[in-house]
Amino acid sequence: MRELFRVALSLALLVVQPTAAAAELPLPPFRASFSVVGLGIPAGDADFILEQAGDNRWRFVARILPNVVARTLGVDAQRQESLFRYQDGTVIPEQFIETRERDDAITATAEFHWQRSVVIITELDTKRRIPIEQRPLYDEASLYVALMLDLKREQLPASYLALGAGKVRNYELQPAGDRRVQTALGPVDTVGVKRERTGRDRRTTLWCAPAYHYLPVLIVQERSGHEVLRMTLTAIEGLEARP
Repeated sequence: MRELFRVALSLALLVVQPTAAAAELPLPPFRASFSVVGLGIPAGDADFILEQAGDNRWRFVARILPNVVARTLGVDAQRQESLFRYQDGTVIPEQFIETRERDDAITATAEFHWQRSVVIITELDTKRRIPIEQRPLYDEASLYVALMLDLKREQLPASYLALGAGKVRNYELQPAGDRRVQTALGPVDTVGVKRERTGRDRRTTLWCAPAYHYLPVLIVQERSGHEVLRMTLTAIEGLEARP
């Protein structure tokens, strides 16, 4: 049941030379809140937070906050946090933190060392290294920002590489057409992106709203063709609707 609430949502890196020019991220800071339904049962809330972290750095946080019913089924509160830079039109992760809250918090941290082409992962008292063999590469939090920017530029790639749960995963992407989504803010026009991992029976569809800088306003996860998770926008701060 716990895996049903990992929305990996999870989604960009090019080789950046030392002279890469800093640029303003073409997204404003924002906070978006969602209702979460798992297997047809209200299961809690979630939120996405994008904020400036100083020195041309940004922080993106994705959290799932299960309600009492979900907790009794063994679902943990989860938090994914990415610290990244934005240079030459590229999202460049520097640090990725994953936290699951049980009796004690379980936290894993990934540090991206681009010049050395390695990611160092620390979990509890254990450290290990993952080589960076392909670029671009995201973590599963900054990939949301990359997706929004790529849709805004009309340059959706065929796949994303993303680091999550200590592994580099390949997510294949396909357009899913247009859809008007009902949210707590009213109907919102969206474009859909389907995301699948090679060889897995789980599919995530993100319905992204051009009016909100392509923020996903509805996220649906399916397993073997059956819906197991749904996140729907309930409130938003910082992103004004655009015509």
